[in-house]
Amino acid sequence: MPGKTKSPSFFSKAGWLTRYALACGYVQQTECGKADNRVTLWCANAETGQFDVSIVIGGLPTQWESFENLRGARAFYRRNVMRLFGSLQYRFESHPDVARSVIK
Repeated sequence: MPGKTKSPSFFSKAGWLTRYALACGYVQQTECGKADNRVTLWCANAETGQFDVSIVIGGLPTQWESFENLRGARAFYRRNVMRLFGSLQYRFESHPDVARSVIK
């Protein structure tokens, strides 16, 4: 009997969606419902490894950036969550397709 095959993980130890989860169509999002502000990270193309980050402020799309690697996309995401919300501390909510953190 061959050794156990480890199934892919959807979350990193730090709480981020993994590359695998993003490639499966899951989305990482931080939002503040009161002001309709949100920062969203997703995999735009799993074959090429393109990751996109969008920023919505006051319900209006303000910025959209594409990255060739997940590290750059996460750094941009983190920077803008800190800029908009002042913290990465949040309550985590699960949703079938969105890993959402809500700042209240």
